[in-house]
Amino acid sequence: ERVEMRYQDPDGSYRWLESIAVDRTDTEIDGLLVYSRDITDRKEREAELEQYKQAVESSKELIAAVDEDLYHLFANQAYRNFFDFDDKPITSQTVENVVEASEFKGFATKIQSALNGRPVQIEFNREHPKKGECILDARLFPLEKSDVDIYGVGVSMRDVTDQKERKAAIERESEIRRLFSEVNH
Repeated sequence: ERVEMRYQDPDGSYRWLESIAVDRTDTEIDGLLVYSRDITDRKEREAELEQYKQAVESSKELIAAVDEDLYHLFANQAYRNFFDFDDKPITSQTVENVVEASEFKGFATKIQSALNGRPVQIEFNREHPKKGECILDARLFPLEKSDVDIYGVGVSMRDVTDQKERKAAIERESEIRRLFSEVNH
């Protein structure tokens, strides 16, 4: 059986050790043989990854990744909620489930650009069951295993509908003021 344990070095630092005990009572050894290795680096990487996962999951941004076949690799809770994927495994969903059919070809072209190593920004409209028509600002970027190996595309999206509406309202108000100003002079 495999056991992981943490211990304190004489210098005060903590280390992680993984040990495996193998029963050798039926051999010349007549006892337990224990193999151990230092797994401190792995445990530190796991803790760091857990922090990243918590940050991504708690983000209000819609964050996801897709592979070269346009299937989702992962998605945070905000993304799953927005696109109503809560009751379906995200890895069985494709980009076609996210964008309107009329926009899919253009969106797929943008994803291909990111797969070729070029970050891309795109805005698209999506009908949301509760919010109605939404404008999403999406940033697509290559997911790399190394400097030369791209295996998918990450996407960070946010709903910019309210910002666009505020900007349009300010522009309308400015135009009205300009017209009143011309009338008064």
